[in-house]
Amino acid sequence: MAAAAVLAIAGSLSYLTQPADGAVQQGAAAIYSQNCARCHGTDGRAQTPKGRKTEAVDFTSGDWTPETGHDTRIVTRGKGSMPAFGKKLTPAQISAVVQYIRRFK
Repeated sequence: MAAAAVLAIAGSLSYLTQPADGAVQQGAAAIYSQNCARCHGTDGRAQTPKGRKTEAVDFTSGDWTPETGHDTRIVTRGKGSMPAFGKKLTPAQISAVVQYIRRFK
């Protein structure tokens, strides 16, 4: 009986550690805005001065195909003029922003 009570309490508190999808998207939007939009643009088209200069990926282009593992590695390790974010962002934040950029496609 005590084990069932513990499980019931743990289940009712799970919302404290697992943010709702809306909260994750909002967090990803903020991460993107703070770290990515300077080059990739708020619309994902990479038509900012810095984006054009560095030839940033246009997330709306047919030339870009979303691929979670590849995109996660690039955000984590960087590529070309794009800095690595593996030490600045948590794995959960990187995953959220990788999912967020798909909204531009």
